[in-house]
Amino acid sequence: MIFIDSNVFVIDLRYRRDRLFGVNRKFLELVRRNGEGVTTLTNLLEVAGVLSYNLNARQLRALMTHFPARYGVKVLPPPDPRTQVYRVSLRRLVEIIEAKCSLGDALMLYHVEQFATAGSTVVSWNAPHFSGRTTLTTVTPKEYLGG
Repeated sequence: MIFIDSNVFVIDLRYRRDRLFGVNRKFLELVRRNGEGVTTLTNLLEVAGVLSYNLNARQLRALMTHFPARYGVKVLPPPDPRTQVYRVSLRRLVEIIEAKCSLGDALMLYHVEQFATAGSTVVSWNAPHFSGRTTLTTVTPKEYLGG
């Protein structure tokens, strides 16, 4: 599985003039084609939070509803507004934070670790932030593409 961090989606949705946009788009197109892309509900909510300043409530609901199809990714756990999903091990979350990790990144890593299988990779423009904080491979989209 290829777990994709929020910042990859935010660049695609909001920062089309960013110097990383081209390689970011190539990575997302590859993920769509190979069908191995995954993101966490934490990431989807983070993307929605970033875009909430520019979208109305209807647009935000549409984003959350159509996000998996738009990017060809699976969201884990699946976004279902009737389900309570945030039961976390405080011990593990604090361990990640103690390794010098922000709460947002720690929650994302925590949820990735719940769903990751052997050989899973985390792809983020902030890959160095995760180094030493998880046993999973962490790379940037550019590194994933071999560049």
